[in-house]
Amino acid sequence: MMARLGVELGPRAVRGVRLEGWFRLRARVVEVECDPANPAEAVEALRQHLGPARRIAVAIGLPLLFIKQVKLPPLSEPEKRNILRLEPERFFPVRAEELVPAVRGDDNLVFAAKEAALATWVAALEELGPVDVVEPGPLALARALAHAQLTDAVVLLDGQADGIGVVEIREGRVTRARRVFGTLDDAAAALLEHGGASGPIYLTPWNEDRVRVLGTLLPEAVVQPLPTVADIVGPFLPAYGAALAIGGRPNFARTLVSPELGGRITMRWRRELGLAVAAAVAAVVFAFASADAWRARVTRGLEASLQALQQRAAPALTLQNQLQALGREAQAIQQSERERPDLLGVLLALSKQLPAGAYLRGIRWRRWATGPMKTLHWLFDTLRRLNPRERRVVLGGALVSATALVIVLVGLPLAHHWAAREAAYTASRERWLRLATLVASTDRLRRALDERKAAHAADEARLVTGATPALAASALQGLLQRYADESSVQLNRVDVASQPRPDRPGLLAIPVQLQCQGDIYGLVDFLSRLEQGEKLLVVDELSLNAAVGVAFDPSVGPQAGQNPGPRVGPRVAKPSEYLSWSLRLHGLYGAVGGAIGS
Repeated sequence: MMARLGVELGPRAVRGVRLEGWFRLRARVVEVECDPANPAEAVEALRQHLGPARRIAVAIGLPLLFIKQVKLPPLSEPEKRNILRLEPERFFPVRAEELVPAVRGDDNLVFAAKEAALATWVAALEELGPVDVVEPGPLALARALAHAQLTDAVVLLDGQADGIGVVEIREGRVTRARRVFGTLDDAAAALLEHGGASGPIYLTPWNEDRVRVLGTLLPEAVVQPLPTVADIVGPFLPAYGAALAIGGRPNFARTLVSPELGGRITMRWRRELGLAVAAAVAAVVFAFASADAWRARVTRGLEASLQALQQRAAPALTLQNQLQALGREAQAIQQSERERPDLLGVLLALSKQLPAGAYLRGIRWRRWATGPMKTLHWLFDTLRRLNPRERRVVLGGALVSATALVIVLVGLPLAHHWAAREAAYTASRERWLRLATLVASTDRLRRALDERKAAHAADEARLVTGATPALAASALQGLLQRYADESSVQLNRVDVASQPRPDRPGLLAIPVQLQCQGDIYGLVDFLSRLEQGEKLLVVDELSLNAAVGVAFDPSVGPQAGQNPGPRVGPRVAKPSEYLSWSLRLHGLYGAVGGAIGS
């Protein structure tokens, strides 16, 4: 920890306490005689005994202070201080001299010191180091006693010819302070006046003769020496308390820091803060660069391992792709099986709903395929946002500009670089884990693929077969011709020239249009073969009409939906049973069948 130097200025001597160390403070003390008008010799003596310091705090002894209870309007502490500085002769016994007052907002106790004398001492002490704090000695004494858990005390500062100081401390705060000129009788009278004659009274410096006199004057009081705090004896406690005040940013209105010195302290504090921030930023940048280099090495090693693992996982990837393709095809076949229409059920329901003797001259059914609706994006969602307004700089300066420059030119690029590297590392790591899992489960995937092929054989047999979609369409045409012959239906037209279209994942739909003629028995038998035949055929549209000039009765013959049984031969239909119909259907063709089979 930096060396701190606390100095107490007295009318005849200067006491110094030097504190060093981090966890356990080490202290050195010295007392040198001084001439208040010529502080250079005393400062040189302090340099020889204690050396220079990084920070200096000054406590002004009670004989060099003006002390008074001043009642001012309820203003802020800086405003009260300005009032006292504006007219010091109105409140203190001075003439044509500038004072530096120390005020507090919660009481009327005011300490003041001559600004010219303070400036002389501060200029001399700054040869040892920068002065951060100048405060009244009683406040520094109260701070030192608080470190010894002594928050209530009455202290007599026996300056003899320079007067006797009386300081009353309650709850760690100086509530009263005065300097009594005369003998101990006058000091005892001052204590009796304010009710401080009972209880312990701390005397410094300790003198047995003076203690006996006080014991005679104040029989109820217990006179004790000031306690030793952190190996610091009583006479040096004000200097020790001043050294403890170093480290924070003080409220200048409560100290004896002049406006000029306060400006220098503020500028020094800001400069050191800027340097500390710059050092912290540099440390963060170096740490980030080191972590980034380490992460880059790890990523390169992972990518090298990933390339080797990818070669080992190639067979497993092939098995997995085949297994997924078979799964998609099986799911598509089952979905098409579930969703295709039940035309025989429609005819049965229609025959039940029509009254007896009714004739139906025509029927048309169409299967509509609807897809998911697409959401239209509103126009204003695509508009680019305007750039935000530039903020006006309120507290600028070199520190803010440098910090912003470091963040923009160094911090943000490093953050983006780190985020990109982490994303790449995470993706590579996940891919490595997937490939490692695939390599470990190659045998399991091979067994699953064999089981899936065996289970899928029955479904795959229901697809239209052929080396190409054109050959599959030709085979489908032959199948429909066979169904028509077996159902005693006259097939007038079969059109399979349309282009195949994607239907389900992994399946192509081969469209077919046909026109037929026959009786009601032939229609039912033909539709039954389409639904229950060896191939999976999906009817998209059915248009049914009676023969020209002749109506038909759907209730004639076996009930719709029943298997009419094998046809023995051609049957001559009655005029009321003669029908013509057109069908639009499609068969399913395995688009990835060749790839899976290989």
